[in-house]
Amino acid sequence: VIAHMALFNLDNTGAAGRRDAARRAAARATALAPALPEVEAAVAGYTTYVQKDPTRALALLADARARAPYNAQLLRRSAFAERARGHLE
Repeated sequence: VIAHMALFNLDNTGAAGRRDAARRAAARATALAPALPEVEAAVAGYTTYVQKDPTRALALLADARARAPYNAQLLRRSAFAERARGHLE
């Protein structure tokens, strides 16, 4: 998921194909391990950067952080989503 998301962000030349690959990777990861914090962090990153919906990503992350409050990846993705919303402090 993260690799596809990064490729989508770095080069939008094949944006439609990369967006679809990222969506499929997020769906597959969620199907395999829906409650794994790393999967939830990756899906939140996809939601923030590919779907351009950091508010929804923050809602997903809030649920995930309730189950794993000290997970560094979830905290980091929360900060990225806040930054994407324009909250820089």
